[in-house]
Amino acid sequence: MIARTLVAAALLATTIAAPTAASASGYGVGQTAKVIVSKHSTLNVRAKPGFHGHVVGSIPAWGTPFVHACRPGYGGEWCKVTWHGCTGWVSARFLALW
Repeated sequence: MIARTLVAAALLATTIAAPTAASASGYGVGQTAKVIVSKHSTLNVRAKPGFHGHVVGSIPAWGTPFVHACRPGYGGEWCKVTWHGCTGWVSARFLALW
């Protein structure tokens, strides 16, 4: 019985502490996310949800844009974000919710 309780507590702690990717299901909409790219990289903010959209800005590693909406787009899921007055679309695979 004690072993089950400890396992359940460990699973709960892991679930709470682990970052969750933003998704088109709506989870993360209306929240701030962290940009997960390498230390000296930036995440491109695009005019349209897809790699074909022209770049309108960028967000540095560990930047925290506000997520307005997420949806499927060309090349995966995309989220509409705002970062320091720049609004556009970023690939959801580079966002994590904490």
